[in-house]
Amino acid sequence: MIALDFTPAPAVRSPAPRALRAKLIALSIAATLLSGPAQAQLSLPGAAPPPAGPMTSVPLDAGAKPKPKPKPKDDGPVRAPGEETVVDRSLLHNGYAGRLELERRDKSLAVVKLTLPGDAMSKAGQACKVEALTGGPIVATAVGKPKGLARYQVALPGCDFSFDVLDGAVRVEPAQRVCEFAAADCRVDMSGLWGPPAASLGGERAREIEKTRARAEASMRAHFKTLVGRTSGKDAVKLVARDQAAFSSQREMVCRDYQQENKHGFCGSRVTEARAAELWALLGAPAAGADGAEAKPKKPKKPKPKPAAAPVAGQGFGLPPAF
Repeated sequence: MIALDFTPAPAVRSPAPRALRAKLIALSIAATLLSGPAQAQLSLPGAAPPPAGPMTSVPLDAGAKPKPKPKPKDDGPVRAPGEETVVDRSLLHNGYAGRLELERRDKSLAVVKLTLPGDAMSKAGQACKVEALTGGPIVATAVGKPKGLARYQVALPGCDFSFDVLDGAVRVEPAQRVCEFAAADCRVDMSGLWGPPAASLGGERAREIEKTRARAEASMRAHFKTLVGRTSGKDAVKLVARDQAAFSSQREMVCRDYQQENKHGFCGSRVTEARAAELWALLGAPAAGADGAEAKPKKPKKPKPKPAAAPVAGQGFGLPPAF
C-alpha cells in the first residue's frame, strides 16, 4: 500500500526582493508626475480610467426639452418697385439683344426707343432686327396691378404687348406669341425679361442680387403657406399647390436665355420677386372654395354644455352619503 503525502508545497516567493519592487513603484510614480498635469493622476487598482478628452461641465438643464424652432413669419410683400428703376435706361432683351427705352410723360410712361431682335422670315436661322417706332414714341397705358406689379399696355402697330415693371427690368407679355413684320422680313418674339446688360452684373452687384433673391424666396414661401391656409376645399388647395409647383419650371423657361444668368442670377431674382408680389395680390382677394365661390368664414363651434351629474343619495342635504 502506497502512502500519500498531503503536506502543502511551500509558497513560491517572488524572485525580486522587496527593495527592488519599491524602487520600481517609485520610478512609476515619478514618471506619471513628469508626464504633464493632465496625466498626473495615480490610478489605483480597480479604478475607472480617466476620460480621454478635456473635461467639460454638464449643464444643469441637460435633460430639458429643446426649444421649438420659431415658425416662419409672413412679414408682408416684397417692396413693389417703382417706375424710376426703369426710366431713362437702356433695357436689353435677355441682357444682350435689342433695346427698350422708357421715359416719364406726365403721370404715365412712354416708349421712346424699341429695337426688336428676331429671325428672318425668308432665311431660317438668319438674325434680323426691327426699328419698331417709325411713327415716334408711344405712350404706355397703365392698367393697374393685376399681379401685384404695375402693368402697362403698349399699342404697337402689328404687335401689341404689355409689360410689368420689376426692379430695374420689365417683363414683357405680348398679346401674340410671335409678331411678324413683313416689311422688315423679320419675325420677333419679345416676350421675356428686358434688363441691364449682363456685363454690368458682376462682382458686388452679383452678391447683392443673391441676397435679394434669398429675401424674395423667403417671402414667396411665406405667402404660399398663408394662401394655402386661407384656401378651403381640397380641390382648391391642390390647384394652388399645382400652380406654385409649376413656378420653378416657368422661371427656368423665362431665364434660361438671359446672358450669363448662371453667374449673376439677375433674371431669377426678379422673376421670384414678381411671383412673391403675385401671391401677395392673391392674398388680398377673398379666398375661393373648390367651386370658385367666395368662401365664407367658418364660425367657431360653441362647446356643448356638459350634463349635470346626478346627485348622490344623501349629498347636498347635509346628510352623510348613502352606503
